[in-house]
Amino acid sequence: MRKIFALVCVAIALCTYTSCKSKNNDPKPGIETPAKSQLGTASTTDYIITLYADTPLLFTGYNRLYVKVQDATGAVSSTANVSIHPLMEMSTMSHSTPYEQVSYDAATGLYSGAAVFIMPTADDDAWKMEVTVNGQKVAIPVTVGTFPTKVISISMGSDNTTYIVSLLRPATWKVGMNDVEFTVHKITDMMNFPALDNLTIEMTPEMPSMGHGSPNNISPVSTGKGHYKGKVNYTMTGDWRLHLKVSDASGTVLLQDAFIDILF
Repeated sequence: MRKIFALVCVAIALCTYTSCKSKNNDPKPGIETPAKSQLGTASTTDYIITLYADTPLLFTGYNRLYVKVQDATGAVSSTANVSIHPLMEMSTMSHSTPYEQVSYDAATGLYSGAAVFIMPTADDDAWKMEVTVNGQKVAIPVTVGTFPTKVISISMGSDNTTYIVSLLRPATWKVGMNDVEFTVHKITDMMNFPALDNLTIEMTPEMPSMGHGSPNNISPVSTGKGHYKGKVNYTMTGDWRLHLKVSDASGTVLLQDAFIDILF
């Protein structure tokens, strides 16, 4: 089992950089707007369950997800016990991915959560979102494409643990100071990807094509539940690389040079 798990980790890392024979070989990133995009719907004996996202397509990396629950009459429920579980069915095995459990958001009338997809949909492998409402489960198929730039970093740490660093994509970037946010998870097995808090992240922006960085950046700090927030200063449009040095609470460097690529 340990050998199989190691091979899966290698495959996940490779699929992050390639389409992995994705059905969406060159997906175009959607523009995130307040209007949610419906990904699919399914029904149980008592409920109609609809899955939404910020964009029409899901991508490798961090994706916000939303669930609407309606009873048989179509009335929207705000008191149901709702949970999600992303699952990829492969030809020889199944695995999950890091995700954030949903909770009800009164502002939208939806149950809000997220998933960090670690590989795209492939010809023989398919993602689905299992949604359970008051004990009644449905499975909604979803398609995951490869984002045009590297918004997720999957790499082996100095402690031989595989870490997943993912950028939360904003609707737009701008020249000047921008809020920036990441999540950090580790792989313990093929179904468990715990979020990590209390790490130290040193962020160094670089513009590779121009050979310079930028001043006045604020490295991300832990805000809980595996999230880290900081600020990045883009002095011009173009290609940017955010170098991330990640250390644990004792100061041991876990990742020397994880990185995320930005283009705007």
